[in-house]
Amino acid sequence: MSTKSLVQGPQMSAQTHDTTKARSTSGARRAVRQGFRRSKDGCLNCKRFHSKCDEGLPECLRCRQSKRKCEWPEHVRAKLAASAEGLPSVDPTTSTVMSTAVAASPLLAGTRMEGARSFTAPWTSTYCQPTDPIAMAYPDPQERRLIVHFVREAPSILTGIPIHPQNVLFLDLSRVMSDRGFGLSADALRLSLLSIGALHQAWLENSNDEASTDLCLTSRSVANHLQLAADSCLKAAVLLSLTSTSESDDTLLMATTMLYLFQVLSASQRKREHMETARNLVQRRGGPAQILESAMGASSYTSVRKLLECLAVFDMFDALGSGKEPALLASDGEMDPWWYDCVENSEQVDSVECAFGVSRGVLEMLARTVRLVSLARRAALFGYSPLSDNEELINELELFEAASQLEEELQFWTTTAAAEGGHKRKRSGNLIYIETAKILLACNVCGLPREDPRVQASATLILELSKECNTHLGLVLYLMWPLLVAGAQVDGDQRWLALSVLEVFSTRSGSTRLGPWYDSCNAARGVLQTIWNRVDNHLPHSGFQDVAIEMGVQFL
Repeated sequence: MSTKSLVQGPQMSAQTHDTTKARSTSGARRAVRQGFRRSKDGCLNCKRFHSKCDEGLPECLRCRQSKRKCEWPEHVRAKLAASAEGLPSVDPTTSTVMSTAVAASPLLAGTRMEGARSFTAPWTSTYCQPTDPIAMAYPDPQERRLIVHFVREAPSILTGIPIHPQNVLFLDLSRVMSDRGFGLSADALRLSLLSIGALHQAWLENSNDEASTDLCLTSRSVANHLQLAADSCLKAAVLLSLTSTSESDDTLLMATTMLYLFQVLSASQRKREHMETARNLVQRRGGPAQILESAMGASSYTSVRKLLECLAVFDMFDALGSGKEPALLASDGEMDPWWYDCVENSEQVDSVECAFGVSRGVLEMLARTVRLVSLARRAALFGYSPLSDNEELINELELFEAASQLEEELQFWTTTAAAEGGHKRKRSGNLIYIETAKILLACNVCGLPREDPRVQASATLILELSKECNTHLGLVLYLMWPLLVAGAQVDGDQRWLALSVLEVFSTRSGSTRLGPWYDSCNAARGVLQTIWNRVDNHLPHSGFQDVAIEMGVQFL
């Protein structure tokens, strides 16, 4: 062995020993487990079951999944009650929970953000792992919580039969998944969705304890502010749209429709201005048929068609409460081809039936009935006055002939509705609206008194079917007008039945928690009591239309 090797040997051994020692020290340092700090702000239920709480407000994920009422420590409840400038804060770590909810929702499935289309970094990179799929469109955690809440609760508050793959049929959420400032129409739609989510959360947070009451008032205040912001964006977008026509007009129609729904849900008296805006937007583009002809692509056509269908039905309900004629469906008293030309395949669920729980043909027949009621009102029959001196009055004979033809159609629908297949809610909804049309023709066109046996029989059947829809099906959306029309005709014990049906309408399937139509039910209760007071005291203007117009309320 050479002298050189003897010298290098110990040196290399020392270097190897130092390197091994450094690696072992580094590995030991990495092996040390990070300390865990137990949170004192978690839900009491999670503490009771020794589970880690995500501290999501107003209820954590575990309580929501197990359908338990979330209970919070006293200091957390005090902090929530003291929050007066916005919704209670949400820990950013709950973004994982929201990501799960968004990924599981069919509404958000397949949507992607406009700002993320050019992002092509590899998934193996540490810096491109997404924390939340909607973080770019909704950077604020409070907004993400509200939009996920809206998506989760949309079927129960906006759909008559929530069995369709998409919960809100006319709503294309890809239009609100872009970055902020993408367009005034998109911002108006985004804010309108957030306002409905906050309003619905206010109902869910309502309870007897003081903290939850304050929290409910805070959420309602946030909903109102979001609605005002959406309204401002909508007005600016409408003014800008007067100079040009683009595909953003579809987004504008969606935003207008959602703001109309917010006004209905909150029982506001400013609903008609949004519906009037929607009518003007549709008429300016040539009407529903012209809009459908200009729709580009199958997906765009389907989305626009469903939007126009919902707008046409909302317009009919608005006309029923305002005494005007429907503008988007059966406006000339004849069948509208566009309403039937776009019917889906028989193997699929009809979008109108799914949205409103009523057949397409029954709604079209009801629109012609509402138009006839408006003409009778304008013709100054049975004590009514024309809306203005310049309006053309319909001939009385023509009015009765049209009513006679509609009565024949009603008889046909009565015999076929009971034997028709499909969802039970649709069969009940068909019968309810058929009997409603009979009452409208009998009392508001033909002049029969409310005491007539045929009127009383129809009113009783409507009340019983409405109660059955809630008791056995839990599906009562879009049945408020039939309940008002029937309730205005009854006396004695039948009035208690009408009030009891309203009571179960205002709760979540008869439970003690407030439902999404609580405010509308309160307004409907006031309308019925005003009608009954005028009838009992033989006062004029005791019809449901007179009282609804006088009180400035609308229903669906």
